[in-house]
Order: sequence, then C-alpha cells, then structure tokens
Amino acid sequence: MAKATIFTKGYWPLPRFTDIYFSGRWRPAGGKKINEKMSGLPLSSNPTGLVILEAKIGKALSKKIYLQSGGKKILLSRWFGGLYSNADTRSPRQVMEYYDAIASRYEFNTEPEREKQLETIAIHAKSSLPAHAKILDASAGRCLFAKVAGKHGMDVTSMDISRNMLGIGKDTDPKAGNAGTKTMYAGAKSRNYGSKVQGSIMSPPFSEGEFDCVVHLFSNLLSYDRKAFPKFHKILKHGGILVYLPVKSPGEQWLLNWREKTMARLAACGFEKIEKISLPSIGKKKSVLTFIQARKK
Repeated sequence: MAKATIFTKGYWPLPRFTDIYFSGRWRPAGGKKINEKMSGLPLSSNPTGLVILEAKIGKALSKKIYLQSGGKKILLSRWFGGLYSNADTRSPRQVMEYYDAIASRYEFNTEPEREKQLETIAIHAKSSLPAHAKILDASAGRCLFAKVAGKHGMDVTSMDISRNMLGIGKDTDPKAGNAGTKTMYAGAKSRNYGSKVQGSIMSPPFSEGEFDCVVHLFSNLLSYDRKAFPKFHKILKHGGILVYLPVKSPGEQWLLNWREKTMARLAACGFEKIEKISLPSIGKKKSVLTFIQARKK
C-alpha cells in the first residue's frame, strides 16, 4: 500500500483525516491523529488529478497542508470545514467535480448557522420585492436558500454547476466508491425545494428580464463573480435587485477596498442604488452579515 506524508506549518497534532478522494472515488484515510513523529497516511495508490482530503473538524485547522506521495508534493488548501483540496478555482470542470464529490457531506463541513444566515437575507430581500416575485439563487448548492425562503412564501429557482449539490445527481457514500445507487451520507435528507437547474453563472440558461431578484451568496469563486455581473444584469427585470455576498477563495486574501471595487464594477454593468448593507443574523450565533445590494435601472 502506498504511503503519503502530510506537511503543514501550524497545528500539531493534525486532526483525524477520515476520507480522501482521488482518481474519481472516495477511500478511507485511516481516521487516526497524525503527529510530527507519525505523519504517514496509508493510501491504496498515489493520488492523481483532483484530490480532496476530509479532516474531522477541530478547534484549529491549518489553512494549507501538503500531501507528499510518489515523489510528488501536492498543495491542498482548506475550502471550508474540514475539506482540503487542490481544486483549481479557475477550472469549471474541477469545481464541478469537487462539489459533486462533496455534496453528500456538505452539511457536515459548513457553518452550523448557515440556514439562519440565509433566512436573514431572505427576509430582507422579501421586503424589497413585489408580491409573487421570481427569484434566482445563482449559486444554490444544497438549495438551503430556497428552503428558508419558501417558509416566507418566496418563489426560488435554484441553479448550481453541480447536479449532486442540487440533489438531482448521484450522491455516493465515501465507502461505496462509484456505486451507481444514490446513497445519502448519514444524516442527510432528500431535497425538494422548488425548481432546480444545473447551470453556470457564466452562462445562466434563462431569458432576458426573467427574474425580479438574483441572489449570489457565499460564493468562493471571486474571479468568476466579476465576470458574471453582466449576466445577472441581463436576466433581471428592470427594477430587479441583485444581492451579493462572497467569501474568499481557498488560499486567497481579500483585495484592498474590494467592496468599493465591486460596487464600481456593478455600476459599470448598469446597476444603480448600489448599497453595502449589514444585518445581524437571526441565528443563535451573534454574527453580522455584510452584503451588497444593487438595482437594475
């Protein structure tokens, strides 16, 4: 059996690594704590292509780790939760494969208060929209925004590049390899929150002026976001609003004055009434959500 070594600048002992994805399938990763004297991770073969390593979430996790196997050193950045990957955010193919692979374990690695954060934004958006407004969640993921918005009578179409994230693909258990049956990860539930469409923010498959509102929330693909603003403008009705809340891409830092630069880009696309809005989340965790809202002329 091949053996990989993990390097990191930071926290020791490393957390338990439960599963690893490479060559198109998940494999067990041992599940033992790794320290400076025992940094080996047994693998069935050397990892190739897209690699995802899942750690049991602890209090402190490094932002980057290195996986060395077969003479190769692979940089893995922490995406969110305990998920590390070498996925290239500039490659739509790898981004789609990444999210297809982690769909069934998404809730186990994401922010526990995410539903309440999304509901906070849904309540705010509803107050700015006409009755029976048509809304697009342009980066829907597991369709949580549609779920919470539905509680408030809102009509949401969920779009994502990943079929598995939308729940219209095949979610496979990490121990099941590439079995063709749909086996949800323990604790996950089936989703059926409104209309679902597989699509990219770079070419959303919708008509001009189709939506009253587009929300693009917790996206970590900043380079694509900027290019998508004209697309969002096109599919919005006149007077429609865009609600935008990004997060950092893996390994990236926020650029200086990024919000101001984003607002200037939105203005160049034809948006007006561009505002920076901060709201306290309605969840138990006392957090403040800061997002940008813009209206189409």
